[in-house]
Amino acid sequence: ISGSFGEFYCIFHAYFQHYGYPVGIYLTLALTASKLIFLKFPLQARTWSRSKAQLTCATIWVCCSATPLTLGLMDKGKVHFDYRRYSCDMDIANPIMREVLMPLFTVLIGFIPLTAIVLLVIPSLVFLLEARRVARRCRGDVRWQGILVVI
Repeated sequence: ISGSFGEFYCIFHAYFQHYGYPVGIYLTLALTASKLIFLKFPLQARTWSRSKAQLTCATIWVCCSATPLTLGLMDKGKVHFDYRRYSCDMDIANPIMREVLMPLFTVLIGFIPLTAIVLLVIPSLVFLLEARRVARRCRGDVRWQGILVVI
């Protein structure tokens, strides 16, 4: 890696990609779960405050910092530029990190939240289809497209 700015950018990019993806996926999971809760329990969901939502988001941001912190502590910031992907990547030399923690992070960051999102979207779509049926029974007096915006 040539130049100090290039090295700084490479280290920043390598750590941020291990921070940004988990944050994004878990915030999407929280959004999907909250929409389902709003549809299923509308009266209880109205009592939620903005501070609870902010606390939830802050908790997600703090918990997702475990991945880059663990990578930084175990591999001490070694990065390289990968010409195949044309981006910076981390050198994972520690065998515990490579063989145990990275597969664990893959399951915790990739598989579990994506599966949960899919499992939460299905009941939301069932609610939408039920709302459409009710709107059709009312002979068009109820617009079901508004419910689609909520979901």
